[in-house]
Amino acid sequence: MGQIKFAENGHREDQIRFAVECRQNLELSGTPDDELVTDLLLYLLLRDQNPSKRLEAVKLLKNSQPAQDTKMALVSSLLTDTNPGVRLKSIRLLASYDPAKVLKEACMKVLLEDDNKAVRLSAMDIMEISPDKTMIPALQVVSVLDENDFIRE
Repeated sequence: MGQIKFAENGHREDQIRFAVECRQNLELSGTPDDELVTDLLLYLLLRDQNPSKRLEAVKLLKNSQPAQDTKMALVSSLLTDTNPGVRLKSIRLLASYDPAKVLKEACMKVLLEDDNKAVRLSAMDIMEISPDKTMIPALQVVSVLDENDFIRE
């Protein structure tokens, strides 16, 4: 399989359309809940070089049923994507998931290391949903070191 693109005709109603480069072009379509569609969106999110495709993938994942694979891909995107817009969209979608241990730990890492204040603020919002004692050290560091007054307080 070669490059995966969004089909030129765009998306219609509840259908997401892809163009997959192979020996011949192949277009696939389906609803956001189709496993193949979700897998292609996750592939684009984690592996495509084009940030606009990664942003579109996160936007379209919003319409799929929450799943563990999707959550983990969004966490991976949040922690590794070089584009702050992709990280921001990922963390905003992650806010709709249960803030379990993996998500809380990712949010603490973001709070301490991400250079984008909107992403850090979104991490704070998730952490506020279900605070616990494990967050105290990270919050203490942030309260002293973060350059953003709102985050520091």
